[in-house]
Amino acid sequence: DKAGITESDPETTSMTINWSAMAGANCYKIGYWESADSSSNAKTVTTDSTSIQLTNLEQNTKYNIYVDACRKSREGYLAAPSSAHSEKDDLILKPTKVTGVTNTYFSMSTTKANASFTYDGITNASGYQYKIYNSKGQKILDRKVSSSSTGFRTTDSSLRSNQIYSIKVRAYVYYNGGNNENKLYGDSSTTRYFGKLPNNTQVSLANSGGKLKVNWKKVPGATKYKIYVSTKGSSGYKKYATVSGTSKTLNLKL
Repeated sequence: DKAGITESDPETTSMTINWSAMAGANCYKIGYWESADSSSNAKTVTTDSTSIQLTNLEQNTKYNIYVDACRKSREGYLAAPSSAHSEKDDLILKPTKVTGVTNTYFSMSTTKANASFTYDGITNASGYQYKIYNSKGQKILDRKVSSSSTGFRTTDSSLRSNQIYSIKVRAYVYYNGGNNENKLYGDSSTTRYFGKLPNNTQVSLANSGGKLKVNWKKVPGATKYKIYVSTKGSSGYKKYATVSGTSKTLNLKL
């Protein structure tokens, strides 16, 4: 690699390519193509600078790059000697936003919970990071999984039943040598909520002044409650009201 080719500011469809000046050159010819493709399909651009931004690239794709030193005459003739050729493979873009995050399993033991998740994998991702928050928005887990994974299972004592949690997942890649200083994260997934709620919310009833007062135990993280009423006991329930997640009582008109 005569030119010391590096990339900077990679985005999902663009990257900036930088290289060292070559002796005797007053312009440069750059070729780039998808790593899985042939160099015969390379697109080419020329510049007088030692950097160039490549745009309209395919998302989640690696690219091979070459830089040829050139000399341009006053008449416009361009010469690019093969001996001044420099190439670098597998330059990578910022990963796209992770989609399809789904909680597929949640089981509670006496001291900790097991939770499983799946998501749509990102081609060429180096790995994934997931963060889990409690109902107050406090981060309780921050972990990473391998690039080949399209899901994971986590076991932790900080996860409890009768709670609502949220999770975000994002992909990351390594570029320019693959160390933590050159780790690039994609955008986080849409927030997904999950939890193990009781089959029956704890409810108490009291009859007072021609009204039936319903009380229940609040579920941390709940944003609303739906109340269903029936006069038959085990069937015929119809929705009576929807109230906010801060409520824990409702008066029913008899």
